[in-house]
Amino acid sequence: MLKKIDIFLNSITMYKLVLWGLGVLCLIGVGLAFLGILPYGGLPYVYSAALLLIICYFSNILLSKIFKAPLNPESSVITAFILFFIMFPATSLLDARDLLLVGLLAMASKYIVALHKRHLFNPAAFAVFIMGLIGSGNAVWWVGSKALLPFTIILAVLILRKIKRFEMFFSFIVVGAITTLLTNREAFFQNFLSYPLIFLGSIMLTEP
Repeated sequence: MLKKIDIFLNSITMYKLVLWGLGVLCLIGVGLAFLGILPYGGLPYVYSAALLLIICYFSNILLSKIFKAPLNPESSVITAFILFFIMFPATSLLDARDLLLVGLLAMASKYIVALHKRHLFNPAAFAVFIMGLIGSGNAVWWVGSKALLPFTIILAVLILRKIKRFEMFFSFIVVGAITTLLTNREAFFQNFLSYPLIFLGSIMLTEP
């Protein structure tokens, strides 16, 4: 079984693995929302995903031309998916505005906050940080839902096996677990399972 998995992983690039994996996770999340397992209903998730994919994809094309930098469409779609999983779903025009803004900030950071045309920070994390500083947008990290946890773990294992960074991941998880334990000992297991540590450590920390 492991041999077949390795053959599959060796046949695709890291970008494609993360892209396809997040795409599948997105479909699962939307499906769970329509089933009422996740809050807000399915349509806000659909609107959010579509809006982020459009703004990230096309703004990335425009910015690459402005800065005369190599274009990587896969990276922009990956960033859009990551933002989709951590931002509040668009239930109003104000939420939609915030999604547009965070998508633009994420793409802009790849070109402005960069060294030798390589971005220094995870674009999604940087954009959410800036949104927090200006007091706009809500990062709710709904990907940390227990309902999504099994699927997130599967994707995490595939990514970590592909890039062989299990030590880095588990170091992050240990630090996160200790921090969670110290900040809320009584609800440790509940908080640990509902907090997006797996997503953070396997996808955002290792984002190509």
